[in-house]
Amino acid sequence: MKTNFSFKIVAFLLLSYNSFGQLKNNYFTIDGIIRGKEYSGYLYLSYNNIKDSCLVINNKFNFKGYSPDVSVGYFTTNQATVCYKDFYLENENIKMDISIEKKIIDYYEFDWLIINSISGTQTSLIEKEYEDFKYKYQHDTDWQEKHYHKLDEIISRYPNHIYSSNLLLIYSRDSLADIKKVQKLYNKLDVKSLDYNLVLTLKRSIFPINSSKVGKQMLDFELPNGKDELINTKDYRGSILLLDFWAS
Repeated sequence: MKTNFSFKIVAFLLLSYNSFGQLKNNYFTIDGIIRGKEYSGYLYLSYNNIKDSCLVINNKFNFKGYSPDVSVGYFTTNQATVCYKDFYLENENIKMDISIEKKIIDYYEFDWLIINSISGTQTSLIEKEYEDFKYKYQHDTDWQEKHYHKLDEIISRYPNHIYSSNLLLIYSRDSLADIKKVQKLYNKLDVKSLDYNLVLTLKRSIFPINSSKVGKQMLDFELPNGKDELINTKDYRGSILLLDFWAS
């Protein structure tokens, strides 16, 4: 009886340990390295209306934060930055490899930031699967058909994932894409679980006849005012907001 009781305790501890080990992080960490020339200064991470900073030391950087859902992130530096590619954040331990190059276009100097690799998230695996497929088949004569079936596969597997919706948005802007097939893929998305503004953008692209016009709800956006304070139209719902557009 004692032996049996001891066995139950050991089994319970093992199950508890395994369950604990399988718990997902309630935060994300990013451990990254900058390739190329030595970088000095701060690197900034933006996501979910949050901007975090990290002092880069020996071309290495680290961030820690929380994202309630899979979200899009991007990096900037102390000067004008072009982030060649956004990336997706999940509450996981993320490894990143990036490059920052100085470029001058029309007498303006800016930092050209490239994401060389990212790992540690489910999204990075889905993205690699798609990018490998694209690299292998994009020059085939039947690329359009192969591309459609690959998107169908990804969207069917991940209907509520932001990456699926972003892939569809890019595909919907392909002049060679069959609009009826694009609409068919849209109907496979779980739009109720996706970002409201992203869904509206998709609808405008995929169903242009129903796009915004006088009397219809406008897409939300965020821009700085005259005092360089960020103003989001979401904060003014139920009120009258005067928008002054001008060009120079």
